Amino acid sequence: MPTERSANEIARDALMQILQAEAPAEIRINGQTVRVSAEPTAGQRRVVQCDWRTGRTTLRLSVKDGDAAALNVDAGRGQAIYSNFTASLEWALKTKQPPRLVAYNTYRRSTQNDENAREYSRRSISIAARSGLPNTASVDLGTFDIGKLTWGDPEEALRRTLCLAIIKAHFLDRGSGVMIHDAPLFSIEQNIEPPAGATEPGATTIKPEERLAGLNNVPGGPAKLLDNLREWIDHAVEAQPAEATFVSWLSARHSVGSIRAGQMLRHCKNLDLLTVRGGVVAPTDLGAEFLSRPDPVPVYRKLVERYTAFEETLAFFARNPGAGVGALRKHLNQVAVTKWDTDAQPGTRTGWLTGLGFLANDGGHYTVTDAGRALLPDGASSAQVPGTITDVGPDDETVEAQPFRDIERIKLDPAAVKLGDLVLPDGLVERCCAALNAGKHLLLIGPPGTAKSTLAKCIADHASEVDGLAEPLMATASADWTTYDTIGGWAQKREGGLFFREGVVTRALREGRWLILDEVNRADVDKCFGELFTVLAGGTATTAYTNDRDEPVEIGPDADDYPFGPWFRLIATMNVRDKASLFRLSYAFLRRFAVITVPALEDDLLQKLCEAEGRERCPDAEKRELALRVFSKKNGLGRFVDLGPSMLLDVLAYANERTASAARAVGEGIEMLVFPQLEGLGEGDAREAEQRIGSLFADDPPFARSLQKSFRVSFSHVPWADD
Repeated sequence: MPTERSANEIARDALMQILQAEAPAEIRINGQTVRVSAEPTAGQRRVVQCDWRTGRTTLRLSVKDGDAAALNVDAGRGQAIYSNFTASLEWALKTKQPPRLVAYNTYRRSTQNDENAREYSRRSISIAARSGLPNTASVDLGTFDIGKLTWGDPEEALRRTLCLAIIKAHFLDRGSGVMIHDAPLFSIEQNIEPPAGATEPGATTIKPEERLAGLNNVPGGPAKLLDNLREWIDHAVEAQPAEATFVSWLSARHSVGSIRAGQMLRHCKNLDLLTVRGGVVAPTDLGAEFLSRPDPVPVYRKLVERYTAFEETLAFFARNPGAGVGALRKHLNQVAVTKWDTDAQPGTRTGWLTGLGFLANDGGHYTVTDAGRALLPDGASSAQVPGTITDVGPDDETVEAQPFRDIERIKLDPAAVKLGDLVLPDGLVERCCAALNAGKHLLLIGPPGTAKSTLAKCIADHASEVDGLAEPLMATASADWTTYDTIGGWAQKREGGLFFREGVVTRALREGRWLILDEVNRADVDKCFGELFTVLAGGTATTAYTNDRDEPVEIGPDADDYPFGPWFRLIATMNVRDKASLFRLSYAFLRRFAVITVPALEDDLLQKLCEAEGRERCPDAEKRELALRVFSKKNGLGRFVDLGPSMLLDVLAYANERTASAARAVGEGIEMLVFPQLEGLGEGDAREAEQRIGSLFADDPPFARSLQKSFRVSFSHVPWADD
């Protein structure tokens, strides 16, 4: 495969193959015939007329070619399908798996009649199954052969695309005439069952009387759960608000978006605490009883009745006290209760059960309370039974990260940052904390070895202590990074199918951790940050991926799974010595960061470092003193380039291990670790540095001449006197 072509170019050409494929003369949908009349492709667009006995729609297919190549299908005057193929192709190139073009047959994000979205999704999937499409929310339109650069069957991919677009157009139009003209092909209100033998799809086929998988945490975390429920019910009693007014009140009350607020109301309705009568939000009998006597047991009973895995979660921790959310997810999936690929939903279960008082959380390790044990069936909390996890290792642990979502302001105290033996210029920590407290992300720049990464870790650890965040996540950028590494993308499940694999940013957001991005200029930031530029500017980005609830993955202040809230900070580091040979950071990236320089230490601070941590690295005073003279900015090699303090400590560590004279032990360390940093000096500085090397190691003339000769190798352009 031609390696010089980008994934975006390959994806665009692949989608053009589908666009230009021979269209079918007719399509069978739900047992009826749709006649197809396709115009020739015009550039990257194609118009397809679709007629049936009583009506018609016009499909406009196009290949979008911007930041990502995507297949877009408009029906009438509305969008029916949008599928980003570049993301799928990039994942395939990384994992060596065949990329698939996938579209989604769900309506949960629709603003029209949102209460019916789940039922419409179920009906639409059933019609799709009767029309030769998969009986699932995600519809595989086609598989691309990367080696041959062709689709297995581009005509079938086009047929599936047209078929799905027509079906979705009906459920999106809903009688408005925007997408479907004249009479529809079928009624969206008809309860159509999937064909016999069809495999039941995922969460989108859950009927109202069945248990639901998707659940959100309540703002404020477990500690505020009962208080919030009572406050919401009380507001419904006092204000008797319309549904839209109640959602607006929730949004303002908890500083969340309208989508999140709508989800909160929906959960209360599912738990039979609130209802809507005549367009007005009102408490149910159970809600009124809860308001007068906040007993958590009826709420738990409703959770068990309406949502998956609550009873199983309580029983799991009764059998495995001290286990974490990661172990819970593995267990639930193992016993076929769920098929969750991340800890988000298991973490929601533990959050609700903790808030209700039935679980106790000790740093992410859960145990069942006495009140929780009273809810378990006889024998559920006895000794280990098949299917439980008896040995929970560190990899199974996760962090309870609910309270971080409601941190409204970061307040760091520079005096409380634990620096250990780290020696830094005066005011540096204070400047960093002030920038972070002011809401900025932080970019630490400086020469190699100035402890930029260590400083970032110390500050982020302090944030964990004062604001209840989990420990920071650290990652090192590379030139190969794309949005797959930062945001995430599709990954292959062992049993087949795809799931959303998180990148470092989305993982940090979900787990409530700051992100430290080391050597950020080793990555092409414009390429690997993508939608994150919108998020860094305070907006919300909706990606082309879906979560385990078949909802689009969103990142932003109001996002549920990945809340980019006021609590989150990204601390990046950059080695300025390499900036000429690595990627340049764009102004779009830099303007979202406070840029602070971490310089090399002046001689007085080098002396302080040498007598503190340096003494531990090398107890020999003669070796320490010589190393200090070499690193001096006034009389040593520090005069020519900034030499980071960690380089001094590395030289001392080597000298301590080398059984030789101080001159040879230190000099060898300088030759290995410092000389490479001096490459690129001008002729004048190179000559002066060579003379200083001779002076610094004058106590051992043969060794001094050997060091000078080694130094000259890197400066072949300089006419040395004795060459």
